[in-house]
Amino acid sequence: MERKNSFDFVRFCAASGVLIGHQFIITGVPNPWGIADQDIAEIPLHVFFVLSGFLIYQSLERSTNLASFVSARITRIGPTLIVALCAASLATLLWFHNWPQAVDHLKYVYRNVFFPFRVISDEIPGVFESIPRHTINSPLWTLAYEVWCYALLYVIFRLGRYRLAAIIVALIVLNVAWVSFGVNDARLPGTPIFPMRIGRLGCYFFSGSIVAAAWPVLKRRAMLAGALSLALFIVVVFEAPHTVICSLLLAGVVIGLGSSPLFSGFSKLGDASYGIYVFAWPIQQFSVLLVSGLWPSLLLAYCMTAAAGYTTWHLYEKRAIAARKTLAALIRQPLVYGAVRGPRRIERTTFDAS
Repeated sequence: MERKNSFDFVRFCAASGVLIGHQFIITGVPNPWGIADQDIAEIPLHVFFVLSGFLIYQSLERSTNLASFVSARITRIGPTLIVALCAASLATLLWFHNWPQAVDHLKYVYRNVFFPFRVISDEIPGVFESIPRHTINSPLWTLAYEVWCYALLYVIFRLGRYRLAAIIVALIVLNVAWVSFGVNDARLPGTPIFPMRIGRLGCYFFSGSIVAAAWPVLKRRAMLAGALSLALFIVVVFEAPHTVICSLLLAGVVIGLGSSPLFSGFSKLGDASYGIYVFAWPIQQFSVLLVSGLWPSLLLAYCMTAAAGYTTWHLYEKRAIAARKTLAALIRQPLVYGAVRGPRRIERTTFDAS
């Protein structure tokens, strides 16, 4: 089915923006750009969370079936993440002849597969020690925050007609966390989640959800809403960058302008954005070893990462996503089994599906 919006193009641009911003960090070159103390990788990251909140809300409007919801998230995130972890572990093992630390390479994959429940393991002794950043794939920390936002939005949807009020309450609480905590203050027990980070990223995610809730009204005036939001965002991002007002305006910009069909044809190439995001950092680290200088290493890294993103999409990502219904049926089996064992069980394990 041909898309009538430019969201795939927006995601591709956001992934590219994150990659470019991270190249400055990886090479140790001072960041020459930035808006209101945000580096150039942050706003593209916020764009990802806005679009995610918008699209997941629309997905839940079509169905709140738990098995379908979980399977869709697993088939989208899981396969490419596992490939990225295994590829980075193997490539660094071979490149650095790091056989004495082979067990650490295996642990790197094992520990990070469980990213929603633990802080990512991002360093292996003997790997990337000669360059400014020793980490293997730093951006993966954001995936846990996205998954927890998914879970919270699903719970909110179970509240039925109260879900809009619940999202507003969530935005208020998240904004308080955003402005009240430091980056590494008070990690939530049993999770890799820090209050300030979930506050910031959660505000952008649920701002996208708010726009989705208002979409039936906004849809006909989406471009106008996007243009007005952009004008206001340019002012607010300098005056109140760390507030829910900023996240709501960015949501208006991204979704309003992104709903235009102007770049809808870009979708025909496939959706490489997620692959670009999870493969970029390790490829960029290797690019610094291969080529000296910020811009030559950036060009090499960008070409290699884009190629990896499109290759994985066409090789298996789109097939994995297409298999979500099969996975949902497998997940649903324990629910059906529980229903057979007793009538009270089915009341707790059966979810509405539209």
